Amino acid sequence: TIERCAGQNDHTFFSLCAMGKDCSDKTLRIILAAIGVSSLAFAVAIYVGTLNPSSRSSDGGHTAAAVYPWDVEDVSASVRSFIDSVNASCIDANHYYLTRQTHVAGSARDFETAEWMNNVMKDASLPSRIDTYNVMLSQQNGHNLKAWWSNGSYDARLEEAIIDEDPSSGLSSIPTMHGYAPSGNVTGEVVYVNYGHQSDFEYLSNMGVDLKGKIALARYGQNFRGIKVEMAEKYGMAGVLIYSDPADSGFSVGPEVPEGPFGTKWSVQRGSVHFLQLGPGDPTTPFFASTPENEGRRLGLDEIETLPSIPSQPISWGDAEPILRTLAGMKAPEHWQGGLPFEYYIGPGPVKVNLFVNSSYIMTPIWNVMGMIEGSEEPDRWVVLGNHRDAWTFGGVDPSSGSAPMAEIARAVGDLVRAGWRPRRSIVLGNWDAEEWALVGSTEYVEDHYDEIRNKVVAYLNVDEAVVGQFSFRLLSTPSLSDFLINVAKHIPIPEHIQERPLPSFTAGSSASSEDGAAPVLCRGCNTVYEYWLHGQSVIASRSGSPPPPSPWSSNVGSGSDYTPFFQFAGVPSCDLRFTGDYSGYGVYHSNYDSYSFVSKQLDPGFGLHKALAQYWGAAAMILADTEVLPFNYVAYGVEMKRGLAKFAAEVEEKGLTSGVLKAAYTQLSSAVSAFSDAASALNSRLASLRSSSTSVSPSRISEVNDALMSAERAFLSSEGLPGREWYRHFIFAPAMDLGYGAATFPAVMDGVLNYNSTQIEEGVRLTVERIEAATLILSSTATVA
Repeated sequence: TIERCAGQNDHTFFSLCAMGKDCSDKTLRIILAAIGVSSLAFAVAIYVGTLNPSSRSSDGGHTAAAVYPWDVEDVSASVRSFIDSVNASCIDANHYYLTRQTHVAGSARDFETAEWMNNVMKDASLPSRIDTYNVMLSQQNGHNLKAWWSNGSYDARLEEAIIDEDPSSGLSSIPTMHGYAPSGNVTGEVVYVNYGHQSDFEYLSNMGVDLKGKIALARYGQNFRGIKVEMAEKYGMAGVLIYSDPADSGFSVGPEVPEGPFGTKWSVQRGSVHFLQLGPGDPTTPFFASTPENEGRRLGLDEIETLPSIPSQPISWGDAEPILRTLAGMKAPEHWQGGLPFEYYIGPGPVKVNLFVNSSYIMTPIWNVMGMIEGSEEPDRWVVLGNHRDAWTFGGVDPSSGSAPMAEIARAVGDLVRAGWRPRRSIVLGNWDAEEWALVGSTEYVEDHYDEIRNKVVAYLNVDEAVVGQFSFRLLSTPSLSDFLINVAKHIPIPEHIQERPLPSFTAGSSASSEDGAAPVLCRGCNTVYEYWLHGQSVIASRSGSPPPPSPWSSNVGSGSDYTPFFQFAGVPSCDLRFTGDYSGYGVYHSNYDSYSFVSKQLDPGFGLHKALAQYWGAAAMILADTEVLPFNYVAYGVEMKRGLAKFAAEVEEKGLTSGVLKAAYTQLSSAVSAFSDAASALNSRLASLRSSSTSVSPSRISEVNDALMSAERAFLSSEGLPGREWYRHFIFAPAMDLGYGAATFPAVMDGVLNYNSTQIEEGVRLTVERIEAATLILSSTATVA
């Protein structure tokens, strides 16, 4: 069952931008003059992009435009055939195979899963290969944590309990560890630092709490774990313990596994503490790939800026409880209090701990699996689907809930290929390795094939954790892609048995009954992903007293998964798709309990949501590959930039940074955003007026407008990168320096705000305006002559 289930055009328009060269106004005008303005006088009768300005939901998420020319009959017979052929039982079988054993990056089992995925693609008649990179990871060889106070002591367990209902929970040999955490043997008083935000450390410093030489106790949530360690290091602390508080992911939120999706007393979240906010990938090869020809260029350990220098250790709340109970000193603020049944104090001490971590850096091969369906008309334009394969333990949700659907997409699309179907553009499947460490496999691939990706890749569609919960859907997206993706969701069915699932008892509103007195269900009558998505977000809006959004909303792309190198380094419009709960994350994340048993019994019995995700993911790729004119909407970009302007103004005022110079900088940025928005609206209006035109459209002119739409995104990048973190090149969105995952709009500007640095803000505005003006010129030139 497992085997069967898993059984050229010349594009030159704005090629300098596509190749990552300088896209200044002067350069673009030279290009336009060389091409000849008359070459852009075309009519586009088959445009399928969003043609009206976007609206906003009450919470600020981007929503689809009210008018979007996309009807059910526009879904081709091939796309419908694909949707109908996706098989939940096959996804179940794929998932079972992938999660039978732990498969940490670089391990023998990791290589076995790479070979399996490669064979899945070959069996589907897709040309495929395994790309190997030699990278630096780490391994933990031992650890110990002991706490003591005036009248007692505690030896931490540092391991997870076996759950009888989950047979795999006793099979893992992966220690509770932080990837890239250095060795250390440190002793000191403990200080509770809440989530370890920069603002948390600033609060402690302002309150006179002595941090130097102390051991930080932080709780998971709200920001990337590497941020917590970096901040502790910055404030002179000797080591870091990070635990999962029940208020965030345990009994305070809902039932623990196996009865619910939340962590137990002994659940531990493994994970990397690489400084992702400074740049992902192999720490020894920033900006270039870990290939044999680059061996001599590797950085030495003393040259690496993205790894911590102090030891850290993840622990359970069971191990954190004796330490938290014994802390004294100042009482923690109300919003620092957690879910354990006592008041939290900050310290320092009187409890002290000794943290011992024995780890080593290792060089190891990792394996990306690459498959392709070559396009029939534009083989040198690619739509890329990506998912990573490596896991911290069994990878039930992260990442096999995405890997299993990818294998099923390969099988289903392979059936179409054998029947004679070929997409207009090529479709590439990328199954990455070592994502859990620092997005390593995907980053090495993008750095290795940078020019090719800049020239060829139309869009990147990522799925990491396909199903995190049953409540709704979540889309992270480049604004230019979001309207297209939201509307594709209208054509993806939700199985009836999913609609009728009882609403989980821990979900807000589950105590209410329906009008007929029956127990509430997830979403009766939600026949499509679009309706399911909108219903969940409407419920969330109602809890805050906000009106329901007119359509589902999306959020901007920051970092945290494999879309990062495609978007942040190469300027490719990107997204990330997942079904989600109405709670933050899932409590067994990166633990031994993230298993086949958890997914198949608790999260998605029957794999119906996994099926819907595979249908959505594959259909979106097929439609993007076949649509003649790319459905990118830059009006949505203008909306997001105006929202970023408002946040910039508010934070400058909050931090007391207002000055005449900064007001002038704000005015300059605001003017650039307005000009961009006007150009995007003009382009959309022009294309809208030509949609019904009967004018013949030549393939060369369609290629020109598509290349312009691609180049507009690339124009937001600078080869110089963001000041202080040069690997990130996108000047409109990047991971916020104090979050690591979530997006900051105008990152070069907001980094200065975070640092209370007016000069840095002013320079950030100047650099950002340059990028906006470059993109504006592309849009306005296209709209003027269309």
